[in-house]
Formats: sequence, structure tokens, C-alpha cells
Amino acid sequence: LFLQSVGSVTSSVPQIDVEGKGWEIPGASPGLELDGHGHLLSTANGTGASAGVQLIPIGPHGSMSVSATISLPPGSADWVGFGFSKNNQLLTANGSQTGPWVKIQGNGNVILYGGAGDGNPVSVQTVSTNQSGPAKFILTYDAFQATASLESASNGLTNSVFRNISLTNSAEVIVPRYLLFEFSSSSVLPDRRQVSDVAVDWSPRPHPLLTLPSPPPANVILLGPPTGQSDISAIQAALNSAATLKGGGEVRFKAGATYVITNSSTVSGMPLLLTHSTNVLVNGNGCKILVRNPRIGFLDMAFCTNIIVQGFTIDYDPLPFTQGVVTAVISSPGPAFEFRLDAGYPDPTGSDFLDIAQWGTFMDSTRPGRLADNHSTIYEFSSVVTTKTNGIYKVTLHNRSKLPTIQVGDKWCQLARWNGSPLFRARNCYQVTWLDITGYTGAAAAFAGNASSLVNEINCQIVIGPSPGGTNGVPRVKTTNADGGLFGNPRIGPWVEGCNFIGMSDDVANANTLPFFISGPVTEPTNTFHLIGYTPGGGLADLASQEVQVGDDVTFYNGTNGVVFNRATITKVDPPYVTFDHSISNVFPGQDTTNTLIFDNSLNTSAVYLNNRFSNSRIHGIYCRANNILIAHNFITGMGVSAIAAHPALGLAGPNSFIPTNVVIMANVLADGGCSYEAVNNSDPSDEPTWALIQLHKAVVGSDYVPEGQEISGIRILNNSFTEWRRGAITLHNVTDANIIGNYFGPPMTNNALSALTNHVVADLWACDYKNMRIERNVKSDILSDAKAIRQDGKFATITSAFQALIAPDLALTLETNNAVVGWDSPTPAFVLQKADVLGGATNWSDWSFFPYISGNSNTVVIPEPDPNQVRFFRARQR
Repeated sequence: LFLQSVGSVTSSVPQIDVEGKGWEIPGASPGLELDGHGHLLSTANGTGASAGVQLIPIGPHGSMSVSATISLPPGSADWVGFGFSKNNQLLTANGSQTGPWVKIQGNGNVILYGGAGDGNPVSVQTVSTNQSGPAKFILTYDAFQATASLESASNGLTNSVFRNISLTNSAEVIVPRYLLFEFSSSSVLPDRRQVSDVAVDWSPRPHPLLTLPSPPPANVILLGPPTGQSDISAIQAALNSAATLKGGGEVRFKAGATYVITNSSTVSGMPLLLTHSTNVLVNGNGCKILVRNPRIGFLDMAFCTNIIVQGFTIDYDPLPFTQGVVTAVISSPGPAFEFRLDAGYPDPTGSDFLDIAQWGTFMDSTRPGRLADNHSTIYEFSSVVTTKTNGIYKVTLHNRSKLPTIQVGDKWCQLARWNGSPLFRARNCYQVTWLDITGYTGAAAAFAGNASSLVNEINCQIVIGPSPGGTNGVPRVKTTNADGGLFGNPRIGPWVEGCNFIGMSDDVANANTLPFFISGPVTEPTNTFHLIGYTPGGGLADLASQEVQVGDDVTFYNGTNGVVFNRATITKVDPPYVTFDHSISNVFPGQDTTNTLIFDNSLNTSAVYLNNRFSNSRIHGIYCRANNILIAHNFITGMGVSAIAAHPALGLAGPNSFIPTNVVIMANVLADGGCSYEAVNNSDPSDEPTWALIQLHKAVVGSDYVPEGQEISGIRILNNSFTEWRRGAITLHNVTDANIIGNYFGPPMTNNALSALTNHVVADLWACDYKNMRIERNVKSDILSDAKAIRQDGKFATITSAFQALIAPDLALTLETNNAVVGWDSPTPAFVLQKADVLGGATNWSDWSFFPYISGNSNTVVIPEPDPNQVRFFRARQR
């Protein structure tokens, strides 16, 4: 915000600086300066001046907007240029490889340049702005559309200067790695040329689809009331009709009704299908869906574009899981345990459970959805049978080593997980939004997708459902049987915002890249192969249309030794055959992880996770195995393993992999992860570091092969709050170009006897490129000294300026329309807001229900519509 004292702009500390390097002066150029009043200006007469700040790239699907308030002498030829560049040189210099950038002139002219230097102007406009005073300009570069737009705002009005101008004549490929400002040379007083209030908005992919083009009123298909039996036929007929409507339409369910979804299927599947449809709204209208076959999901979509599904509440009866309390632990004969079934829950010996892979977990009975401390993330068993005692069942485990973790009184949860039966699924779709949906449980994932781009989960919730016995019944311990969102091989990743997901039986958010296999025989050398890929149900089938595209960059992976032995570009796709730009030798055809695996590096990019609340789930909060990803303003707590993780998982039945690059993890609150047995007991560094709230590394365990020649890079961990962490708050393996800046690390958890204090470090680093890492301006608890807070390859390391002292904040109260806003500045997000109605002996301080919104050093809490007749006091509490 340029609020520092007068001096060179290079000494300023921007509000959020994702690269941690501040403003830079390009070469021998005169530098821009600060005036101490929030303005950036050029004091140079007779020559121009410039400064830039480094940015993280947005990737091929993103957009980046820069806004700035500019003041110039009216009617003059003076100008201010600003925009993006690949290198930190003058905007007007070809070496900067700029584009797009704009030149704002005092006479009202605006020139857009689409590429290097000023030799290729794309558009010249004359704009009517208030030239007698400052005006705000917003320049947006859309990499996905290869366009630029400019808006101006003054006197409360916003005008479009130009919109979506094509940048196809750019002299260079646009890679915006710097934001640059440049001033013209001038003989006028320099304080009349100023820039203030500079901000950059970074979005790695197009925004979610929230409304459809309005169809004609006749294109509304009203679904009748429920039949009292299965409503599949009536709903399917409405979906079929919607698919035929010209221009799209709406399927509207009856408000407040309960529709029953059931069939006689004995396998996993989706009972309803919307296919080959465009511009369709499936409007639940507040209805309830009750699934009565626990082996199936709800709604499938295939080859659809611009679809919104909204307004449903979904539950199952019978539930696809059951639960009870352990009454005995049996070592011999065993290993086994017995449990008493909770009243109202399904029989664990029923076919819905025994016809599918058998496993379960032990749950925390006081915190629904959360694993029990120091219990394994999964317990596989060979059989479950009745006993002589009514209501008591015996479970025989596969693994004797897990028996000591089980105790009488533990809460057991047994799943009937039917992969291929999510509540909602999109296959080969483009721009699908699930909006305002509530789910209580599911046979598999809540939301799933395969080879679909731009899927969105907006303001959805998966929460603990009502007890089968009503208000007096035993509460449920979990929600879905798999992930909150599971997306395989999306070309452009999901956008998840404003969601509340609790109690998943797998990862809360998981977008991953599944490999392709080669069908034999193969005559070498050749550049054309018959490819096989994974189906949504987890099986293997011939490559389908749209799964890969011409121009995709792929790697060939040797499943026997872990080596990436070739890299190629796709030049032709004729499913199931794919042709590459050169011949490939030494392939090993087959359908196993020991055969040749082909990974498409152009898939699974640009995901967004924003303003979500993820809590109490079995494995990870966010699995960020993707490029150009944004994870910001989320609250993630109570995971069995890590809050945020990225690593290949080639040992799974459905292997998946991706080495993340350009990942911004910013302004999140991460807490109380790594409660599982694995997190407490895994060895360091050979096992997966499931104890860390953030873990990014290239292998799951020591037995997994690590792809050579691919490094995790461009990692930005900024202004996050880490509390209640065990063993390590952050662990990075095989990482280069990483910044850990402005984070708060609260005290480690040592009061539950799970791990000794001596085992705790803020950052556990292995095999990293330490020269290209920046660890700066963080705040930590005094429990750990600076010398014992960071480990590099197993040895403590002291890093200059890694930590700074915590400063108590000064709170400020402002009024905005009908709301009150309490805010404070702090070097890291170390505080939460507390309130009290009175002071003195009867003071009862409690945490405000909303966490602060973190933006660099700024922390704000909005208090909606405060009562003017009520007195209330506020203070900040250290996390």
C-alpha cells in the first residue's frame, strides 16, 4: 500500500508479496520512490523511471488483473505505463518481453501493447476520464482467452476502455512473471505524476459458472410430486427432455418434496443420467433426495456443457455405513475384536457390506467425523460375523500389527464403500457447477469427475446427518464413504469455494492425474500407441475421446525402476490410438504399475480452493497434486493426516501422480492434523510425513519410486496460521524455489503424550534446493528456539531472518454501511477476535464465531448489523 516512509520503493514492504523479494529496479534505470503518503512516484526529470515486483505465473488457463490509481498532469504528453513482463526490464525495452501493458497518457490517450517493448501496439483508444484528478485503472490479462481488457473508474463510475482485445500478434509468448511500472521522462514537477493503491488479483482458471443464459419461459420442465415409490423414471424422463430443448432449459423439482431413489442394482452405479446437454439448470428447489439402495449414487452427467445443479439435500436409508462400540479385543485366536452395534444402524453382516471390500475405521465419539487419536487410518478385515450374544459382532482383521491400537470402548465404523457411486459425477464435461447442495452421507465420494474441466463446488456442505433413532438416537460418526471432491484427469482443475465439508472417509479435496497404459504388442520403434486409461469406476478401458489432446506434453515412466525415460508431445489423437512427435523405444506394454506408465502433464492444472471449511476427515484436507493452484482463506482442521499434501501415490490400486509447481498456499488456518497412528509413528524421512500440516514430497514411502528430472517448484506458503501441530508444521522433500514467509506457528501439541517436544520442528526439509528457498518474517512460539526450529536433511539449521518477534496488535473499529469491522495489523496471522458484553468481575470473553480475513499483515472481522443499543467489547487473543 506504499505507506512506508519517504524513500526508494525498493525499501517498501508490499501488503502481500508472493515472491518475498519486494520491488526491484531494472538494471540501471532510475528508481521509483515513495512520498510517505501512500503514493509511488517518479522524481526523475529528463529520464524515465521504473520498478517491478516479481509474480508467480498464472499458467495457461488463468487471468491476472492489476489495479492502480494514477494521477497525471491534464493534457500533457506525460505517461505512466504498467503491466506484465517476463523479465525485470523497462516496459518499453524488448528484453522485458512485456505483454500486455498499457500506457496511460495525460492527454487521455491509452495505448495497449500486446508483446515485447512498444513496437507492436494492439489498440489505441481515446478515453474520457476525469483528467483533473486521479483515476483508477484495472488491466486484466486472460491467458486462457489470450485477451486483454481495461477499465477506468473515477467519480464513482466505471467505464470499459476496451474489452477482450486479442493478443494474437504478440511478438513473444506471454509469461507474466513481473508487474512493472514505468514513468515517462518529463520536465514538469514530478509530484504531479503518481501511482497509489496498487493490487494484483491472481486467478489460475476461469471463474465458476453461477448463472445460465436465460432460456425461454417454456423451457422449464416441472417435475411432479413424488410417487411414494422409486422416482427414477419420472426424473430421468425430465432430464431426457431437458437435453432436447433448444437453447437449454431448467428441470425444476417440487419444493419441499422428498423423492426416493432406489433400484435392484447389486453393483455400483449412477441411476440418473444427463447426457449431451448444454445450458441446463437442474434445480432441486429445496427438495430432499432419499437413496434407498446403499450401493448406488444419484446424478451422473456425461458430455455436457454449462450445467448447474443446485438446491438438493441428500441422505440414505439404510445408511452405507454402520457403527458400534468395541466390547472385546481378541488376540488369540485372532487378531479380532467384538463390537456392539449402535441402535438403528445397518447389520454389518448384510450383503451391502460383505459384497464389497471390507474395511473400517475407529472414530472419536466426541468429535463427529474425526479419527480416534493414535488409531490407524484404515483397518481391513477378512470377516465380520454374528456372535452368541445378540447385537454383538466379531471382526477378524487382516493385520495383527494393528490390534494393539484397539481398546475396549473404541468407536468402530464399518463402511460399505461402492466406488463408482458418488452422489454427483461429471464425465467428459465442461463447466459444471454444483451449487447450494447439502449431503449427509454417500456410498462413495460426494462429488466426482473424470476428464472434465471447470467443475465447481460452490456453497455446498457435507455434514453429519440426523441419527437413525431421531433426537434420542446414537449420533452418526461420519458422512460420505470417500472424498468430498474426487476428480481424475481434469484438464482444468476444480474451483471449490464457500464449502463446509465434515467427516469424509477419504480426502476432502482430491484432484489427481491417473496414468495411461500401452496395449501390446508393440513393434519398436514407433510413435503411435494404443492407450488404455482408467474409467470412473476404477476399471481400465480403451482411451476415450477428449481424454488427451493434440499438443499435450507427456512423460514415459518405467514402472520397474522409477525412471522417466522419455518425454514427447501428442501430434494426433484417433482413440484409442495416440501419435507422438517422435518414436519411443523400450516401452513395456501392460496394465500394471510395473509396466510403462504414461502421464499427461497438461492435465490437472489450475485448481482453486477458496474460503472453505474442511474438518475432521480420515486422510488429507486438500491433495494439491497439480500445477498453478491457489489454496487461500481456508480453515482446515482435524485431519487424520495432513491438512495440505502433494505426492505421487503409485502404490494405490488406481495409481496417480503429479509433481506440483506454482502453488500459492496463502492466508489459511491449519490446525490439529496428524492424529492418526501413522502420523505419530511414521519414520522420517522414509515414510510419508503424515504428521505435518503441509507436506509436499515426491514419494509416499521409501518403496515408491521417485520420478527423476521433475522437481516440486514455485511453492509459496504465505501468511498462514499453523496451530496444534505435531512433529512438524511443514515438511518439504525434493523442493526447489519455495518461499515460507509471514506465517504464524503456534505451540506444538505436547499435552496428549503422542509425541515428545524434542520431536517437533517448524520446518522439516529433505533433499531441497536450499539456495533457492526463502524462509523469512515468520513468527513462532517461544517453546522452540530459533536454532531448533528448522531441520535440513536431519540436522538443525539456523536461517537468518527466518523468524521475527510477535507484536501485540492495536484494534480499530470502523463502520461500513450496516456492518461493523474490527481490524488490526500483525506481521503474521497470530490472533483471533474475542468479545464480551461486560467488563470487570463478570467478564465472559469468548471467541467470535468468524475467523479473521487475512490479507498480508491485515486482519479484519465483519460484524453484521450490530445492535446499536448493545454494548460490546472486543480484544485479540493469541492463537
